[in-house]
Amino acid sequence: MRPRNPVPDQQYPLRAVRPVALARPVQLAAAFKGYPDGYWRASWSSVINYPPREVRYPCVGNGRVPALLIAGVILVASACGRAPAIAHNPAPTTSALPAIESPIPSAAAIVDNTPSPQSAPPSPTPQDAPNPSPSHATTPIPSPPPSPVPTPTPTPPPLTITSIPFHVGEVGIAYTAVTLGASGGKPPYTWSIPPGALPAGLTLSGSAVSGNPTAVGPFNFTVQVADTTGGAASSASSITVVPYLTVGAICANLCSVEQGCVDVCGAYASPGGGVTPYQFNLAGGAVPPGTSLNGASLAGTFTTVSAAAPFSFTVAVTDAFGAKVSIPANFSVFAHIALKGGTFGGQLGVAFTVPLPYSGGTPGGVPKPSLAKGTLPPGSTLTVDPKLQQVVISVPAQKISALYTADIALSDQSVCGSGYNCSTVATVTVRI
Repeated sequence: MRPRNPVPDQQYPLRAVRPVALARPVQLAAAFKGYPDGYWRASWSSVINYPPREVRYPCVGNGRVPALLIAGVILVASACGRAPAIAHNPAPTTSALPAIESPIPSAAAIVDNTPSPQSAPPSPTPQDAPNPSPSHATTPIPSPPPSPVPTPTPTPPPLTITSIPFHVGEVGIAYTAVTLGASGGKPPYTWSIPPGALPAGLTLSGSAVSGNPTAVGPFNFTVQVADTTGGAASSASSITVVPYLTVGAICANLCSVEQGCVDVCGAYASPGGGVTPYQFNLAGGAVPPGTSLNGASLAGTFTTVSAAAPFSFTVAVTDAFGAKVSIPANFSVFAHIALKGGTFGGQLGVAFTVPLPYSGGTPGGVPKPSLAKGTLPPGSTLTVDPKLQQVVISVPAQKISALYTADIALSDQSVCGSGYNCSTVATVTVRI
Protein backbone atom coordinates (compact mmCIF):
# COMPACT_ATOMS: atom_id res chain seq x y z
CA MET A 1 0.00 0.00 0.00
CA ARG A 2 1.23 3.58 -0.64
CA PRO A 3 0.81 6.00 2.28
CA ARG A 4 -1.90 8.62 1.70
CA ASN A 5 0.23 11.45 3.02
CA PRO A 6 3.80 10.25 2.98
CA VAL A 7 6.30 11.99 5.19
CA PRO A 8 9.39 13.08 3.27
CA ASP A 9 12.48 10.88 3.71
CA GLN A 10 10.48 8.39 5.85
CA GLN A 11 11.07 4.68 5.08
CA TYR A 12 7.88 2.64 4.61
CA PRO A 13 7.81 -1.22 4.41
CA LEU A 14 5.74 -2.66 1.57
CA ARG A 15 3.38 -5.61 1.77
CA ALA A 16 1.65 -7.48 -0.97
CA VAL A 17 -2.09 -7.05 -1.29
CA ARG A 18 -2.37 -10.67 -2.17
CA PRO A 19 -0.09 -13.55 -1.18
CA VAL A 20 2.64 -14.19 -3.70
CA ALA A 21 4.24 -17.58 -4.08
CA LEU A 22 7.94 -16.93 -4.19
CA ALA A 23 10.74 -19.31 -3.74
CA ARG A 24 12.58 -16.88 -1.54
CA PRO A 25 11.43 -14.22 0.85
CA VAL A 26 11.31 -10.61 -0.47
CA GLN A 27 11.81 -7.44 1.54
CA LEU A 28 10.72 -4.14 -0.01
CA ALA A 29 10.76 -0.52 1.32
CA ALA A 30 9.96 2.91 -0.17
CA ALA A 31 10.89 6.48 0.74
CA PHE A 32 8.77 9.40 -0.58
CA LYS A 33 9.88 12.96 -1.25
CA GLY A 34 7.76 15.94 -2.44
CA TYR A 35 8.94 18.38 -5.17
CA PRO A 36 7.79 21.89 -6.20
CA ASP A 37 6.33 20.49 -9.46
CA GLY A 38 3.52 18.86 -7.45
CA TYR A 39 4.78 15.25 -7.60
CA TRP A 40 5.91 12.78 -4.96
CA ARG A 41 8.87 10.67 -5.94
CA ALA A 42 9.54 7.29 -4.33
CA SER A 43 12.90 5.57 -3.99
CA TRP A 44 12.62 1.79 -3.72
CA SER A 45 14.96 -0.72 -2.10
CA SER A 46 14.66 -4.50 -1.98
CA VAL A 47 16.43 -7.64 -0.89
CA ILE A 48 15.33 -10.46 -3.15
CA ASN A 49 16.47 -14.06 -3.53
CA TYR A 50 14.29 -15.91 -6.04
CA PRO A 51 14.32 -17.96 -9.24
CA PRO A 52 12.74 -16.56 -12.38
CA ARG A 53 8.92 -16.26 -12.04
CA GLU A 54 5.92 -14.97 -13.84
CA VAL A 55 3.74 -12.06 -12.71
CA ARG A 56 0.20 -11.38 -13.90
CA TYR A 57 -1.60 -8.15 -14.42
CA PRO A 58 -5.25 -8.95 -13.74
CA CYS A 59 -6.58 -5.65 -14.97
CA VAL A 60 -4.91 -5.77 -18.41
CA GLY A 61 -5.51 -9.37 -19.42
CA ASN A 62 -3.50 -12.51 -19.45
CA GLY A 63 -0.30 -11.08 -20.89
CA ARG A 64 2.98 -12.13 -19.38
CA VAL A 65 5.99 -10.10 -18.44
CA PRO A 66 9.44 -11.46 -17.82
CA ALA A 67 10.31 -11.95 -14.21
CA LEU A 68 13.37 -9.86 -14.86
CA LEU A 69 11.12 -6.71 -14.89
CA ILE A 70 10.23 -7.00 -11.19
CA ALA A 71 10.99 -9.31 -8.29
CA GLY A 72 7.64 -10.83 -7.51
CA VAL A 73 5.65 -7.71 -6.72
CA ILE A 74 4.12 -5.15 -9.07
CA LEU A 75 2.72 -2.05 -7.50
CA VAL A 76 -0.35 -0.79 -9.30
CA ALA A 77 -1.20 2.95 -9.12
CA SER A 78 -4.93 2.27 -9.41
CA ALA A 79 -7.33 -0.61 -9.69
CA CYS A 80 -7.34 -0.49 -13.48
CA GLY A 81 -3.91 0.92 -14.15
CA ARG A 82 -0.61 -0.78 -14.14
CA ALA A 83 2.58 0.54 -12.62
CA PRO A 84 5.68 0.80 -14.71
CA ALA A 85 7.81 -2.28 -14.67
CA ILE A 86 11.12 -2.03 -12.91
CA ALA A 87 13.86 -4.43 -13.96
CA HIS A 88 16.05 -6.34 -11.51
CA ASN A 89 18.88 -8.78 -11.95
CA PRO A 90 17.87 -12.36 -11.01
CA ALA A 91 20.66 -12.74 -8.52
CA PRO A 92 19.96 -11.88 -4.89
CA THR A 93 20.87 -8.26 -4.37
CA THR A 94 20.13 -5.09 -2.49
CA SER A 95 19.57 -2.08 -4.79
CA ALA A 96 17.87 1.29 -5.06
CA LEU A 97 15.23 1.35 -7.80
CA PRO A 98 14.56 4.40 -10.01
CA ALA A 99 12.21 7.03 -8.62
CA ILE A 100 8.60 6.90 -9.77
CA GLU A 101 6.61 10.10 -10.12
CA SER A 102 3.17 10.29 -8.54
CA PRO A 103 0.84 13.30 -8.40
CA ILE A 104 0.10 14.51 -4.90
CA PRO A 105 -3.72 14.41 -5.26
CA SER A 106 -3.71 10.60 -5.94
CA ALA A 107 -4.66 8.46 -2.98
CA ALA A 108 -5.15 5.11 -4.75
CA ALA A 109 -3.67 2.08 -3.13
CA ILE A 110 -0.81 0.25 -4.77
CA VAL A 111 -1.80 -3.38 -5.37
CA ASP A 112 0.58 -6.32 -5.86
CA ASN A 113 -1.30 -8.94 -7.88
CA THR A 114 -0.65 -12.63 -7.41
CA PRO A 115 0.84 -14.17 -10.57
CA SER A 116 -1.04 -17.02 -12.25
CA PRO A 117 0.87 -20.03 -13.49
CA GLN A 118 -1.45 -20.26 -16.50
CA SER A 119 -0.90 -16.70 -17.58
CA ALA A 120 1.90 -15.78 -19.90
CA PRO A 121 3.61 -12.49 -19.33
CA PRO A 122 2.48 -9.84 -21.77
CA SER A 123 4.87 -8.78 -24.41
CA PRO A 124 6.55 -5.63 -23.50
CA THR A 125 5.37 -2.62 -25.44
CA PRO A 126 6.94 0.79 -25.77
CA GLN A 127 4.43 1.99 -23.22
CA ASP A 128 5.62 -0.64 -20.77
CA ALA A 129 9.16 0.66 -20.81
CA PRO A 130 10.14 2.41 -17.64
CA ASN A 131 9.99 6.18 -17.80
CA PRO A 132 13.29 7.73 -17.03
CA SER A 133 13.32 9.53 -13.73
CA PRO A 134 13.29 13.28 -14.00
CA SER A 135 16.25 13.19 -11.72
CA HIS A 136 18.25 11.54 -14.51
CA ALA A 137 17.30 14.12 -17.14
CA THR A 138 20.03 16.43 -18.35
CA THR A 139 19.16 20.06 -17.64
CA PRO A 140 20.58 22.46 -20.26
CA ILE A 141 22.86 25.09 -18.78
CA PRO A 142 21.92 28.54 -20.04
CA SER A 143 24.65 30.62 -21.55
CA PRO A 144 25.67 33.49 -19.27
CA PRO A 145 24.51 36.92 -20.43
CA PRO A 146 27.14 39.08 -22.04
CA SER A 147 29.04 41.25 -19.60
CA PRO A 148 27.84 44.88 -19.74
CA VAL A 149 30.26 47.31 -21.26
CA PRO A 150 31.05 49.96 -18.61
CA THR A 151 29.97 53.47 -19.54
CA PRO A 152 32.95 55.80 -19.52
CA THR A 153 32.77 58.51 -16.87
CA PRO A 154 32.43 61.93 -18.56
CA THR A 155 35.30 64.29 -17.97
CA PRO A 156 34.09 67.57 -16.38
CA PRO A 157 35.20 70.88 -17.90
CA PRO A 158 38.25 72.48 -16.31
CA LEU A 159 37.78 74.40 -13.07
CA THR A 160 37.59 78.16 -13.58
CA ILE A 161 36.72 81.19 -11.44
CA THR A 162 33.68 82.95 -12.91
CA SER A 163 32.84 85.65 -10.38
CA ILE A 164 34.81 87.68 -7.83
CA PRO A 165 32.46 90.68 -7.38
CA PHE A 166 34.43 92.70 -4.82
CA HIS A 167 33.31 96.30 -4.33
CA VAL A 168 34.68 99.35 -2.55
CA GLY A 169 34.51 99.33 1.23
CA GLU A 170 34.26 102.09 3.82
CA VAL A 171 35.92 102.20 7.20
CA GLY A 172 33.41 101.63 9.97
CA ILE A 173 30.65 100.42 7.62
CA ALA A 174 29.76 96.73 7.32
CA TYR A 175 31.10 95.31 4.07
CA THR A 176 28.21 93.84 2.08
CA ALA A 177 29.03 90.15 1.66
CA VAL A 178 30.10 89.02 -1.79
CA THR A 179 29.92 85.42 -2.99
CA LEU A 180 32.71 84.02 -5.12
CA GLY A 181 31.72 81.91 -8.12
CA ALA A 182 33.35 79.05 -10.03
CA SER A 183 32.39 76.47 -12.66
CA GLY A 184 33.74 73.21 -14.00
CA GLY A 185 35.72 70.67 -12.04
CA LYS A 186 33.89 68.59 -9.45
CA PRO A 187 32.06 70.48 -6.67
CA PRO A 188 32.06 71.22 -3.83
CA TYR A 189 34.68 73.95 -4.11
CA THR A 190 37.12 75.14 -1.47
CA TRP A 191 38.08 78.84 -1.54
CA SER A 192 41.15 80.44 -0.05
CA ILE A 193 42.89 83.82 0.12
CA PRO A 194 46.39 84.14 1.58
CA PRO A 195 46.29 85.25 5.23
CA GLY A 196 46.70 88.98 5.74
CA ALA A 197 45.89 89.81 2.13
CA LEU A 198 42.34 90.98 2.72
CA PRO A 199 41.70 94.43 4.24
CA ALA A 200 41.81 94.42 8.03
CA GLY A 201 38.41 93.46 9.37
CA LEU A 202 37.36 91.34 6.39
CA THR A 203 37.33 87.52 6.40
CA LEU A 204 36.61 84.68 3.97
CA SER A 205 34.04 82.12 5.11
CA GLY A 206 33.20 79.38 2.64
CA SER A 207 32.76 81.26 -0.60
CA ALA A 208 31.71 84.62 0.97
CA VAL A 209 33.81 87.62 2.00
CA SER A 210 32.35 89.96 4.63
CA GLY A 211 33.22 91.95 7.75
CA ASN A 212 33.82 95.51 8.87
CA PRO A 213 36.91 97.13 7.34
CA THR A 214 39.10 99.14 9.69
CA ALA A 215 41.95 100.27 7.42
CA VAL A 216 42.04 102.60 4.41
CA GLY A 217 43.76 101.85 1.13
CA PRO A 218 43.88 99.54 -1.87
CA PHE A 219 44.49 95.85 -1.08
CA ASN A 220 45.69 93.45 -3.78
CA PHE A 221 45.50 89.68 -3.35
CA THR A 222 44.95 86.36 -5.15
CA VAL A 223 41.76 84.32 -4.90
CA GLN A 224 42.22 80.54 -5.12
CA VAL A 225 39.69 77.73 -5.53
CA ALA A 226 40.07 73.93 -5.52
CA ASP A 227 37.64 71.08 -6.23
CA THR A 228 37.33 67.53 -4.87
CA THR A 229 39.54 66.03 -7.57
CA GLY A 230 42.51 68.28 -6.81
CA GLY A 231 41.83 70.74 -9.62
CA ALA A 232 42.66 74.37 -8.84
CA ALA A 233 42.27 77.84 -10.29
CA SER A 234 43.29 81.33 -9.18
CA SER A 235 42.62 84.94 -10.08
CA ALA A 236 44.10 88.29 -9.02
CA SER A 237 41.73 90.80 -7.42
CA SER A 238 41.65 93.84 -5.13
CA ILE A 239 39.50 95.79 -2.70
CA THR A 240 39.66 99.53 -2.07
CA VAL A 241 38.61 100.86 1.33
CA VAL A 242 37.84 104.58 1.65
CA PRO A 243 37.66 106.67 4.85
CA TYR A 244 34.41 107.16 6.68
CA LEU A 245 32.24 109.97 5.34
CA THR A 246 33.35 113.46 6.30
CA VAL A 247 31.60 116.74 5.46
CA GLY A 248 33.17 120.18 5.64
CA ALA A 249 30.68 122.78 6.85
CA ILE A 250 31.55 125.82 4.73
CA CYS A 251 28.89 128.03 6.24
CA ALA A 252 28.96 126.72 9.78
CA ASN A 253 29.92 130.19 10.99
CA LEU A 254 28.51 132.52 8.33
CA CYS A 255 28.35 132.90 4.59
CA SER A 256 27.55 136.37 3.21
CA VAL A 257 25.73 136.52 -0.07
CA GLU A 258 24.61 139.55 -2.05
CA GLN A 259 20.99 139.83 -2.81
CA GLY A 260 20.22 138.84 -6.37
CA CYS A 261 22.91 136.19 -6.57
CA VAL A 262 21.76 133.20 -8.65
CA ASP A 263 22.81 129.57 -8.00
CA VAL A 264 26.54 130.14 -7.55
CA CYS A 265 26.43 131.71 -4.10
CA GLY A 266 24.89 128.86 -2.10
CA ALA A 267 27.75 126.38 -1.46
CA TYR A 268 27.48 125.35 2.19
CA ALA A 269 29.13 121.88 2.44
CA SER A 270 32.16 120.04 1.18
CA PRO A 271 31.69 116.24 1.53
CA GLY A 272 34.63 113.87 1.42
CA GLY A 273 35.36 110.22 2.06
CA GLY A 274 32.52 107.76 2.09
CA VAL A 275 31.07 106.40 -1.10
CA THR A 276 29.11 108.45 -3.61
CA PRO A 277 26.43 109.30 -4.40
CA TYR A 278 25.64 111.46 -1.40
CA GLN A 279 22.16 112.40 -0.27
CA PHE A 280 21.31 115.77 1.32
CA ASN A 281 18.22 116.30 3.40
CA LEU A 282 17.06 119.33 5.34
CA ALA A 283 17.16 118.30 8.99
CA GLY A 284 16.17 121.62 10.57
CA GLY A 285 15.70 125.36 10.04
CA ALA A 286 14.89 127.05 6.75
CA VAL A 287 16.92 127.94 3.71
CA PRO A 288 16.97 131.57 2.47
CA PRO A 289 13.89 132.65 0.47
CA GLY A 290 14.15 131.97 -3.22
CA THR A 291 16.57 129.07 -2.76
CA SER A 292 16.40 125.29 -2.27
CA LEU A 293 18.74 122.43 -1.46
CA ASN A 294 20.70 121.20 -4.41
CA GLY A 295 23.27 118.78 -3.09
CA ALA A 296 26.02 120.58 -1.23
CA SER A 297 24.78 123.96 -2.44
CA LEU A 298 21.67 126.10 -2.60
CA ALA A 299 20.00 126.65 -5.95
CA GLY A 300 17.90 129.62 -6.95
CA THR A 301 18.10 133.36 -6.39
CA PHE A 302 18.69 134.99 -3.03
CA THR A 303 15.79 137.40 -3.13
CA THR A 304 15.52 138.60 0.45
CA VAL A 305 17.95 140.51 2.61
CA SER A 306 18.40 138.88 5.99
CA ALA A 307 17.53 140.79 9.12
CA ALA A 308 19.79 141.01 12.14
CA ALA A 309 20.06 137.22 12.26
CA PRO A 310 21.18 135.11 9.32
CA PHE A 311 19.19 132.37 7.69
CA SER A 312 20.17 129.18 9.55
CA PHE A 313 19.43 125.52 8.80
CA THR A 314 20.84 121.99 9.23
CA VAL A 315 21.47 119.41 6.52
CA ALA A 316 21.99 115.65 6.98
CA VAL A 317 24.43 114.15 4.50
CA THR A 318 24.32 110.37 3.84
CA ASP A 319 26.60 108.36 1.56
CA ALA A 320 25.86 105.25 -0.50
CA PHE A 321 26.79 102.87 2.36
CA GLY A 322 24.64 104.65 4.92
CA ALA A 323 27.32 106.74 6.66
CA LYS A 324 25.66 109.91 7.93
CA VAL A 325 26.89 113.36 8.99
CA SER A 326 24.82 116.43 9.88
CA ILE A 327 26.15 119.96 9.39
CA PRO A 328 24.85 123.49 10.13
CA ALA A 329 24.69 126.38 7.67
CA ASN A 330 24.20 130.12 8.19
CA PHE A 331 23.60 132.64 5.38
CA SER A 332 23.66 136.41 5.66
CA VAL A 333 22.10 138.14 2.66
CA PHE A 334 23.10 141.79 2.17
CA ALA A 335 21.53 144.29 -0.16
CA HIS A 336 22.35 144.36 -3.81
CA ILE A 337 24.53 147.29 -4.92
CA ALA A 338 22.60 150.29 -6.13
CA LEU A 339 23.65 153.59 -7.81
CA LYS A 340 21.51 156.70 -8.00
CA GLY A 341 21.60 158.70 -11.25
CA GLY A 342 20.06 162.02 -12.18
CA THR A 343 20.34 165.28 -14.16
CA PHE A 344 23.07 167.73 -13.36
CA GLY A 345 24.11 171.14 -14.76
CA GLY A 346 27.27 173.17 -14.96
CA GLN A 347 28.41 176.60 -16.11
CA LEU A 348 30.30 177.18 -19.30
CA GLY A 349 34.03 177.51 -18.63
CA VAL A 350 33.78 176.32 -15.00
CA ALA A 351 34.91 172.86 -13.82
CA PHE A 352 32.54 170.96 -11.57
CA THR A 353 31.76 167.47 -10.10
CA VAL A 354 28.66 165.28 -10.14
CA PRO A 355 28.29 162.97 -7.08
CA LEU A 356 26.33 159.72 -7.56
CA PRO A 357 25.58 157.98 -4.24
CA TYR A 358 25.52 154.20 -4.09
CA SER A 359 24.43 151.67 -1.48
CA GLY A 360 24.60 147.97 -0.76
CA GLY A 361 27.09 145.82 -2.41
CA THR A 362 29.98 143.99 -0.81
CA PRO A 363 30.36 145.20 2.78
CA GLY A 364 33.61 147.12 3.13
CA GLY A 365 34.31 146.75 -0.55
CA VAL A 366 35.12 149.43 -3.13
CA PRO A 367 32.95 149.15 -6.22
CA LYS A 368 34.23 149.92 -9.67
CA PRO A 369 32.46 152.48 -11.89
CA SER A 370 32.47 152.45 -15.68
CA LEU A 371 30.75 154.12 -18.62
CA ALA A 372 28.27 151.57 -19.86
CA LYS A 373 26.97 153.61 -22.78
CA GLY A 374 26.41 157.21 -23.89
CA THR A 375 28.80 160.16 -23.49
CA LEU A 376 29.97 162.52 -20.82
CA PRO A 377 31.42 165.98 -21.29
CA PRO A 378 34.86 165.79 -22.81
CA GLY A 379 37.61 165.10 -20.29
CA SER A 380 35.23 163.83 -17.59
CA THR A 381 36.49 161.11 -15.18
CA LEU A 382 34.81 158.60 -12.81
CA THR A 383 36.06 157.87 -9.29
CA VAL A 384 34.65 156.30 -6.12
CA ASP A 385 34.65 157.75 -2.64
CA PRO A 386 34.07 154.69 -0.38
CA LYS A 387 33.76 156.79 2.70
CA LEU A 388 30.94 158.82 1.30
CA GLN A 389 29.79 155.88 -0.83
CA GLN A 390 29.73 157.99 -3.92
CA VAL A 391 30.71 157.72 -7.53
CA VAL A 392 32.17 161.08 -8.53
CA ILE A 393 32.05 162.43 -12.07
CA SER A 394 34.68 165.15 -12.47
CA VAL A 395 33.89 167.52 -15.37
CA PRO A 396 36.58 170.01 -16.53
CA ALA A 397 35.67 173.50 -17.80
CA GLN A 398 33.77 173.27 -21.05
CA LYS A 399 34.01 175.77 -23.91
CA ILE A 400 30.64 175.09 -25.52
CA SER A 401 27.18 174.44 -24.22
CA ALA A 402 25.84 170.90 -24.70
CA LEU A 403 23.66 168.14 -23.22
CA TYR A 404 25.29 164.80 -22.40
CA THR A 405 23.59 161.52 -21.38
CA ALA A 406 25.35 158.36 -20.19
CA ASP A 407 24.76 155.08 -18.30
CA ILE A 408 27.18 154.62 -15.44
CA ALA A 409 27.75 151.02 -14.25
CA LEU A 410 29.00 150.15 -10.81
CA SER A 411 30.28 146.66 -9.98
CA ASP A 412 31.32 145.31 -6.59
CA GLN A 413 33.43 142.36 -5.47
CA SER A 414 30.61 139.85 -4.89
CA VAL A 415 29.70 137.15 -7.35
CA CYS A 416 26.16 137.22 -8.59
CA GLY A 417 26.24 134.59 -11.30
CA SER A 418 28.40 132.28 -13.30
CA GLY A 419 31.31 134.38 -14.56
CA TYR A 420 30.18 137.82 -13.37
CA ASN A 421 29.94 140.00 -10.26
CA CYS A 422 27.04 141.91 -8.86
CA SER A 423 26.57 145.34 -10.46
CA THR A 424 24.18 148.18 -11.03
CA VAL A 425 23.58 150.87 -13.66
CA ALA A 426 22.39 154.44 -13.35
CA THR A 427 21.59 157.03 -16.03
CA VAL A 428 23.17 160.47 -15.77
CA THR A 429 22.40 163.64 -17.73
CA VAL A 430 24.82 166.56 -17.70
CA ARG A 431 23.86 169.94 -19.14
CA ILE A 432 26.53 172.59 -19.86
